[in-house]
Amino acid sequence: MSDSFAVLQLDELPARRCSCGTTRRGFIAESDGQASVHLLQVQDAVTHHHRIATEYGPACP
Repeated sequence: MSDSFAVLQLDELPARRCSCGTTRRGFIAESDGQASVHLLQVQDAVTHHHRIATEYGPACP
């Protein structure tokens, strides 16, 4: 087991355009592309799917 860890502030990362709005993506390099955390700001939500990824989000109130 490794003692390494990474800490970042998602809202300080550069924003990138995505299909639903803008996203800020963290921990991709630290995990060799195996995992990431996204801060998504939805502007224009569209139905879509991921072939090789699973997307989780908070439950709607």
